[in-house]
Amino acid sequence: ILSMDAAVGGLGYLIEPKVLPIINGDNAAHHIVRALEEENFTFHNTGYIDNNFYLGTVFGGNLEEKTDYTFPEAIVEAAATNEFELRYDFSPENGLGEFMLSGGSGWMYAVNNVFPNVGFADYYLLDGDVMRVQFTLNLGYDLGGGDPTFAAGHNFFPIVTKDMLTTKVARINNSALYDELQQHDTLFEAYEKAYNMLLHVNPTQLEIDAVEHALSDAYMQTLNELIASGEHKNELQIEVQQLEQKERNKLQQ
Repeated sequence: ILSMDAAVGGLGYLIEPKVLPIINGDNAAHHIVRALEEENFTFHNTGYIDNNFYLGTVFGGNLEEKTDYTFPEAIVEAAATNEFELRYDFSPENGLGEFMLSGGSGWMYAVNNVFPNVGFADYYLLDGDVMRVQFTLNLGYDLGGGDPTFAAGHNFFPIVTKDMLTTKVARINNSALYDELQQHDTLFEAYEKAYNMLLHVNPTQLEIDAVEHALSDAYMQTLNELIASGEHKNELQIEVQQLEQKERNKLQQ
């Protein structure tokens, strides 16, 4: 699973959660480059894709639509408390990268809610991993990935995990039944709440878990309704095959 966001800058997702095929032998740099190119982004990097790859600035894609943005309230408060400057200096034509919006900004990544101490080129993803590429305004301290040995010494917000929720949203985004799923009001509402929660910069774990459970329940309810309708049998068969056994047990036979 892969996603890429700049939620701390009020710019939302560049790449919404998606299921990304794992290609054996390819490092994380290959995977993020492939995902960026699929979404019509270009980028500037230093190093090479197989050695010392550093993602500097991202251009194009849906950044071209992001002409209006506001820093989340929690970020404004964290900047005041921790004395770092926020700047409204993003423009689509200049892309989004290091030293934009704030002096300590840039792209970071976490895999399974851990920020690796190696670059993209030295990390190899496994099946089931969740890689979240995120924009930071202050060396990762706004993401839960700050280095405790640096001067700031502490993360600005309690550390939570959004991996399960990211996975559930990615499953729906990649579903062959996406259009049909979104036509069901209960699931659409649960999906919207989950999507917004993923972009919330300072939620509690209880809030995340509650939204994730509601999305799961709405998804299973919608699958049951589609099964009962007798339509989309081929797509439903594929969808069911991807479920865990405990989820299959909740489906109509």
